[in-house]
Amino acid sequence: MFVTLALPQRSALPSSTWCASHGSHRLLVQGRRDAKGSTLPWQLWALCLAKPGFRRIRALTRRQGYAAGEVIEVPPLTTEDEAIVVWLHGFGDTGQRWAGCVPALQQMGLPMLRFLFPTAPLTGVGSKELRTSWFDLSTLDLTERRRQTPEQLLEGVDYVLHLVEPHVRRGISPGRVFLVGYSQGGGLALASALRAPRKIGGVLMLSSWVAEPLPSDFQDVPVHFFHGAEDPVVTLSGAKDDRQWLESRGLRTTFHAYPGMSHGVCDEEVQLDLVADIAQTFYEAL
Repeated sequence: MFVTLALPQRSALPSSTWCASHGSHRLLVQGRRDAKGSTLPWQLWALCLAKPGFRRIRALTRRQGYAAGEVIEVPPLTTEDEAIVVWLHGFGDTGQRWAGCVPALQQMGLPMLRFLFPTAPLTGVGSKELRTSWFDLSTLDLTERRRQTPEQLLEGVDYVLHLVEPHVRRGISPGRVFLVGYSQGGGLALASALRAPRKIGGVLMLSSWVAEPLPSDFQDVPVHFFHGAEDPVVTLSGAKDDRQWLESRGLRTTFHAYPGMSHGVCDEEVQLDLVADIAQTFYEAL
């Protein structure tokens, strides 16, 4: 049995839907167990939670002069109080690979979310292959990252803001626009939010890092970190250092760490906690 719960007004998400406190998601997964009693895989029950038609997707016209791939759009379940989420994938990935499961958030008391999943341009890596990449991946060293802006980053910023612009023009408040990025995508999400013409609702950085020295003039946007305690690529200490650095520049941040989680890889229990925290972040911002 699958239960859809409505969004309550002006209160924290109830524990029977999504709640940020770990362990309180257990009511959510009741009735979602297979014949052996084990929890269904995340991707499977996420698809089950979504209403028929949630995979109505279309490719948007890409920005002229910027060779990004297609953009997958997942419409909201209701256009009342609509909000926009642009979700940026990591190095070597595609937007479509995220589109199949993340819209389950719409069923977690967030039916107003419209998702855009763009795909990065293909870029040469070394001399042997082309991989999708939002900007040059020269280094993850903290000191080096804060010295100069990576190549292609500002082109990516222009592209992301171009994706948001039509929705703001049709009446969506910038405060109801959110940029989410996994790994490399988080660096671009933050860079874009800082340079937006008006302050947006927030940036969610999943297993990610600050990719550049901050511009001299930037928007005071809330930044939310979600990070694995066992991440070998972007270490937990490095992520915490990024957070402290942003706060020293006057930005407001939150930080969620997940024991046992590697670079975006975790077991089902941790996945539930992660998505619960993401849903709660959206809910509180809206």
